Amino acid sequence: MQKARIVSLRKPENQFEIGSKEILIGRSQDCDICIAEKHISRHQARISIENSCYVIENLGKNPIFINGNPSEKHFLH
Repeated sequence: MQKARIVSLRKPENQFEIGSKEILIGRSQDCDICIAEKHISRHQARISIENSCYVIENLGKNPIFINGNPSEKHFLH
């Protein structure tokens, strides 16, 4: 299994390595990737492995966007 990396478009120096574990993204301090912005839900999204692929799933009330399109669940490439 390859490792994935998340890179912030606003701050490309912010990079997060993703291995084989589940990753939580959100405003809460207990998230693996904490984004302290008011439009981010406490637990906004989860990245996990499904069928040997990384998938991101929306957990919050606020939408997530993949390549500019709103998505509830998306397999990452």
